[in-house]
Amino acid sequence: MDHAAPSPATSSPVPQQKGAWVVYDESRDDRQRFVARKFFIGPNMLLDADDAVGAASLVEVRKLLPEGLTNLGRTYDDPANVVETWA
Repeated sequence: MDHAAPSPATSSPVPQQKGAWVVYDESRDDRQRFVARKFFIGPNMLLDADDAVGAASLVEVRKLLPEGLTNLGRTYDDPANVVETWA
């Protein structure tokens, strides 16, 4: 009889969520800087992670994002102030 505990990856009832950072120019709460906000993306959900960074330029705000992300650009239905999305 095997009494080993199941690994967290196989026993977790919470589905894995992917994070994405959306970069805004003239965001709703800071019209002077570029702001990147983190969102969690999952099946039928988009959740604001309450995590944001801001800088005076697009280049500077990109430097504040976590390493290893890929620039996904924009989609045709993004609001006008969305510059790009990183995931």
